[in-house]
Amino acid sequence: MTAVSAIIFDVDGTMLDTREFILQSFEHALSKHGFRISNFRERFAKIVGLPLADCYAALAPVSNVHALCDTHREFQKQRFDLVAAYDGLIEVLSSLQKRGMKLGACSTRASELRSSLKHADVLHYFDAVIDGSEVTNHKPHPESVFKILEQLDIHPSQAVMVGDTPVDIHAGKAAKVAFTVGITHGFATEEQLDESGADKVVHSLRELLHFM
Repeated sequence: MTAVSAIIFDVDGTMLDTREFILQSFEHALSKHGFRISNFRERFAKIVGLPLADCYAALAPVSNVHALCDTHREFQKQRFDLVAAYDGLIEVLSSLQKRGMKLGACSTRASELRSSLKHADVLHYFDAVIDGSEVTNHKPHPESVFKILEQLDIHPSQAVMVGDTPVDIHAGKAAKVAFTVGITHGFATEEQLDESGADKVVHSLRELLHFM
């Protein structure tokens, strides 16, 4: 595949298993504010990757979205026990770094993103990190990808985007990166990643080392 010099990773569901960290935050906030949503997890699967406020607006449209977001973030500050690195993450980041790759991380999530990466002991591997509070337009818009590329001083044609949801793939495509990689251990299925146009789909982080 195309030679590259930088890799941009999504965080939640790609590098970090934060499924319960995120899902339980929503469940806690919705419950505390009096919302009982049937089939919540199935409904959330359809909006995963959107900004936090947009998710709550979709789930509880008559609510005080800001209050729900505040409760959500407060819960997360106390529950880093629900955050875990996916198998092989440190090995893969270390190997890529030794190969001279520049590494970036971007996420729609604004709450405790860097703290999550620090908790997993991987924050120091990244040359650039952009969270949801640092952009105006969230994925699938390419703004966060462009900000990472600017900080890395890398042209899009020299970069790869790796993510676990269609919005990650669409953001990479919109930025015109060299190619996009979907990973199946997060929030989206292999079928959804294929349909999003991912150039390659992998099932583990270690597979990235086979072609980069």
